Amino acid sequence: RKALRYTAAMDEMDLPQMKKEVESLKYQLAFKREKSSKTVTE
Repeated sequence: RKALRYTAAMDEMDLPQMKKEVESLKYQLAFKREKSSKTVTE
C-alpha cells in the first residue's frame, strides 16, 4: 500500500521537481557509500 501511495505522489509531482528529488537521492547515496568505505579502510 505504501508503494502505491508513493507512486501516486510521484505522478502528481512535476518533472523538474522529480529530477531534483532523484539527484538529491543519488547524492545522498554516493555520500553514504563514500563515508562507509572510508570508515572501513580507516
